[in-house]
Amino acid sequence: TSESESALLGDLASLKKNIEGSLYKFFFRFAPFLAGSQDRSQTSSPFPGASVRNEQQLSVDSGVVDNLVEISFSQPKTKLRIRVCGQVSGHDVTRLSVTFTQFSVQLSGFPAVNLPLPRPVGELRTTFCD
Repeated sequence: TSESESALLGDLASLKKNIEGSLYKFFFRFAPFLAGSQDRSQTSSPFPGASVRNEQQLSVDSGVVDNLVEISFSQPKTKLRIRVCGQVSGHDVTRLSVTFTQFSVQLSGFPAVNLPLPRPVGELRTTFCD
């Protein structure tokens, strides 16, 4: 039974990885600001009458990553804040491993809703990190 349990755990891990990969592909294609990849030169918003701000902060020293997306709508005047937090590791600042641990969603005038994540792992590759 331990062999079949190991095989099942392997299959579940593979399924989880495939689902996460599919979600990232979707977000990078249709909502890059939610996947942390909005191009600085991108000025248009995917939502009519809205603007999108994306901010990423990380500290290699403390091992923390914090991604914030703010979508400001003009009619009705409101903001949607989506924050994803996690842990960062690695020795080369141009290529770091990121494990996302939680996210929150907040609409103007309401408290944030905080939820854990199933610890999806991503990678940050950059030519410059200050």
